[in-house]
Amino acid sequence: MKNQSQCSVFILSIVVSACNAGANTTDSTSSSTSPSSSSSSTGTSADTTPTTSESSGTTAACTGTTSLVGECDVGCQNCSATEKCVAFGEQGKEFDQTACRPLPEAPKAPGEGCTILVQPMSGMDDCQRGSTCVAFPLFANSQCLEFCKSDGDSLQCPDPATRCVNLYGRAVCAPVCDPRKPGECDQDCRALNLECPGCFPFTDSGTFTCWYPPPEEIGAGFPCPFGECVETLFCGPPGRVPGCDEATPCCTPYCDLTNPNCSEGTDCQPVFEMGQAPQGLESLGACLTPS
Repeated sequence: MKNQSQCSVFILSIVVSACNAGANTTDSTSSSTSPSSSSSSTGTSADTTPTTSESSGTTAACTGTTSLVGECDVGCQNCSATEKCVAFGEQGKEFDQTACRPLPEAPKAPGEGCTILVQPMSGMDDCQRGSTCVAFPLFANSQCLEFCKSDGDSLQCPDPATRCVNLYGRAVCAPVCDPRKPGECDQDCRALNLECPGCFPFTDSGTFTCWYPPPEEIGAGFPCPFGECVETLFCGPPGRVPGCDEATPCCTPYCDLTNPNCSEGTDCQPVFEMGQAPQGLESLGACLTPS
């Protein structure tokens, strides 16, 4: 998988700028990877070209969900009634193409366990139309996830417990995790003797989801110029973490707005702007000095 880097502004009421350089990665659907704590987000633009709905035999305006190139659209699912539109790519690279493939005999719904058929980036799996089989780094065991749906110029997920993230070219609705609950993402990976993922921010998409730890995990009170704190710490903005240089972002603990427990000199400040938090993270805060 190619290098991924990003300079982004996380969705915060205390706007934090962070530039995160990702490490080399390999296909996340089949084996353990060691990417940065924040994968690239849904950086694909919406394709608004109308497509023909082959399943209904009519021409319908369909707003595409990604810039993937191919014979169909993974969001519109404009293949025949006996097929589904899948995303695929060259092994070890990104999912960058689409094609119509036969529907499985017993398709699995989003959230159910699934099986990746043929090679990991073939797009062949037993998930139902509009979803795809995803394994590492989100899950120790494969699970069907919905493709994101287009909503004007953005990509959205109908389930409030998920947020749209870009996993190596596939825009999928990934479950939201809580960084205040260490071990939530471990699942069965310890039993499989694998490097365990943690709950880290996907900065561009304004959410938290399970991902492998960054190459270097920074502890509390230390500078995080690339946003690489340990799982339970937030990379606070310059000048807001006691003992740190005024011009340097530093790691600080997360906290609960409903039951704050921050050290002296800091207050529990909301991580998300009002109304922007994913379901379950409405009370997520970070211990910062007053602005």
